[in-house]
Amino acid sequence: APAEESPEPDPTPDPEQPGQGGDAGVVVLSEQFDNRTESDSNTEITTSEFPNFSGATSKAYTSQYGGIKLGSSKASGYITSKSLDLSSSFTVQIDACKYGSDTGNIVVTVDNQTQTISNSELGAAGTFKTFTLSFDAATATSTVKIATSSKRAYIDNVIITKN
Repeated sequence: APAEESPEPDPTPDPEQPGQGGDAGVVVLSEQFDNRTESDSNTEITTSEFPNFSGATSKAYTSQYGGIKLGSSKASGYITSKSLDLSSSFTVQIDACKYGSDTGNIVVTVDNQTQTISNSELGAAGTFKTFTLSFDAATATSTVKIATSSKRAYIDNVIITKN
């Protein structure tokens, strides 16, 4: 009897070609803000401390809960990512919680797209919840700005994934 031929293996999926399988997405930024954990500080963090967020920052501080505190008692705060290739649809995942009784929202802006995490959805200080925001394709040189709409909130574990 002739030897059975083994079937040809399926070609390896090309992650660059839609509809060919592969994983669910490509992580283009992951920041746990791990290199500083201490009490809430009044000294602003520098862009060199978190190279993933080397764009403009304002009123961003270390946090007693890990992550960072955005904003102050008198002003909103923000951090801006380094330039990222977001030329396909993508998600921004953020762990966030309230600061005391502050009522500001968390606003994520990419180019002309804005998504808001309402303060009413945030857990109490130190009780982080994970939020995943979906965005349409932006550009190959986009930045992601994470801000408070007023005063303070805590954020941690930012993961940006291209679909």
